[in-house]
Amino acid sequence: MNISERVKEKIKLVISSIVVLLLVVAVSSVLSRNVSGKVNVEVVGDSMQPTLYSGEKLTADKNITQINRGDIIIFKSVDDNKVLIKRVVGLPGEKIRIQNEKIFINNKELAEPYLKEKMNSAMDKYLPVDMLIPIEVYYVMGDNRNNSNDSRNFGVVPMKSIIGKIEK
Repeated sequence: MNISERVKEKIKLVISSIVVLLLVVAVSSVLSRNVSGKVNVEVVGDSMQPTLYSGEKLTADKNITQINRGDIIIFKSVDDNKVLIKRVVGLPGEKIRIQNEKIFINNKELAEPYLKEKMNSAMDKYLPVDMLIPIEVYYVMGDNRNNSNDSRNFGVVPMKSIIGKIEK
């Protein structure tokens, strides 16, 4: 092997090492974003006031192991594929009833200390709720009950539509 062939071999080795290094950096960057399981969201609108305000920036955990009542989740709406932020009030397998400005889960009134004002009783007439929540779906509502498009309007949220749970 003459000198020019050795130089060519070294150049090939350096170039292939650089390519491998760039691939490793690119793959690890993509994996770290996906493995971290975090997504940043911004609140739009006032349906979650007084808990969350429009313009507020939040982080959601995409690695959901369990969803509990009271958790705030982000999900894609089934109707128009918009990302929404709401509080989980009803879990799979529970009976939910909304009557006289109150929510009942399995016939027990739900305590909601995070609410600023009660639901407007006029909504009871137009949006009666008395249902058994199916498996793998959740009943969600905004904390600003009188100004929220939520499960009372669009129905339950399937688990597969949930993107993440807001970190506290």
